[in-house]
Amino acid sequence: MPIKIVQQGEDLYAAEVIASNGTWRSPPLSSFDLESKLFRLGHSVFAIERAFWEARVDRSPDATYSYTAKIIRPFLQAALAGEREVPEQRLFTEAWLAYALFMHEGLRSLIQVIWSADAENHDIPNSDEISWAFLRLRRRGWLAVDGEMYGLTPEGRCAIKKIVDRGEPPWPVRKVQYWIYLKTYWDVFPRGGPRPIENLEKWFSDHPLPGDE
Repeated sequence: MPIKIVQQGEDLYAAEVIASNGTWRSPPLSSFDLESKLFRLGHSVFAIERAFWEARVDRSPDATYSYTAKIIRPFLQAALAGEREVPEQRLFTEAWLAYALFMHEGLRSLIQVIWSADAENHDIPNSDEISWAFLRLRRRGWLAVDGEMYGLTPEGRCAIKKIVDRGEPPWPVRKVQYWIYLKTYWDVFPRGGPRPIENLEKWFSDHPLPGDE
């Protein structure tokens, strides 16, 4: 059932859902209230977010991240509180979000996490992806949370550093040694070597959490 959302004011939106048995329309609601209403009616988080994306006005990149975080925040908080089940995601997702947290020291706002994820993978994660990755990182003991700020525990940061450093050229090395190393490295990895996210994804695959199939 496609969802069409129209902005009605500064932070008021109305939704129209076309189904086989007719069309349902909502009154103007805040984005949070409308998201919650659509979610209770059985629409997926992905479908709701896509409808909001299609309804958005032109925005600067910073405003886009802020807008996305506003949509994602209540779903993430509900997932971390155990109030919402999150569907299974690709293993790549955990690696992607783990590295987004690793890119900066300390705790980061949700807006900054989304910015980091987009900078690394040229894509913006949705709430299911962020929620699923954060829940898994928390089970590993790697996720640090303080209110609405997110980061890695010291153990998580140390572990990820060891994982992503694998395959990186030794530094410092003498110039001739460095070029010999690079030639060998590029012969083995024509694209310039595995990306840090790929290293993380492989490590997560080799170290599944209890209950993983």
